[in-house]
Amino acid sequence: MEKSKKSKIEDVHREEAEKLRELFKNRAGMSQEAFGAKFEIGSQGMVWQYLNARSPLNLEAASKFARGLGCSVGEFSSRLAEEAERIVGTTPPDRSNIGSSARPVLSWEHESELPEDQYVFIPRLTVEASCGNGRVAWHVEEKGQRNAFRRSWADRLGINPEKCATIVASGDSMEERICDGDSLVIDHTQTGINDGKVYAIAYENEVFVKRLFKRVGGGVRIVSDNPDKIRYPDWDVGPEQLEHLQVIGRVVAISGGI
Repeated sequence: MEKSKKSKIEDVHREEAEKLRELFKNRAGMSQEAFGAKFEIGSQGMVWQYLNARSPLNLEAASKFARGLGCSVGEFSSRLAEEAERIVGTTPPDRSNIGSSARPVLSWEHESELPEDQYVFIPRLTVEASCGNGRVAWHVEEKGQRNAFRRSWADRLGINPEKCATIVASGDSMEERICDGDSLVIDHTQTGINDGKVYAIAYENEVFVKRLFKRVGGGVRIVSDNPDKIRYPDWDVGPEQLEHLQVIGRVVAISGGI
């Protein structure tokens, strides 16, 4: 079995560790063992390695240290703060035509812990089947935890949190653009069909996320991005069936893994 290579320790890692060690000394208020257990960093030995530059800090560990010490990652690592900004604010390959991907990189339990000048908060969208008229009922959750996104990211995409809500994708019909479990930001004011854009729709009491195209002569073509057309064939809604098609809103961004 090939031995794993240990990460090389460079000057930047030593500088980060020195700053982090000073913050830990002044703010931790507990032992390395207790801190590591409480903030899920690892054993006392793991905490010691980060504090003494025996292991280079990564973004996950840095976020947990920042949470435990009540500081920002940038206070001890500009390198990782810049990495966090790139992760939150950039578009991953092959998924860019739907929008940017925003991924949470800070540990937090309530939105009040995050600065309002740096984050926007988007509520969840709840969709329920109708018991009578064949149309789904949806509403924006006014209570409960909202999803946090970088304000700079939202401004760059022109996302207005007051017009948006999030839902979770289910299934693989839209891969590789949208994957199972991705969080989707839906602008529920954009219900007019713009050819080739992705929408959350309801048809005959079922909810879908699909790419829509207007048909010549009326009607809509509903397309899955998954190239397996045996499992996920495209289908048409004719003009006489449009009353059964409900556009909930346009997908303006996704948040998921890479």
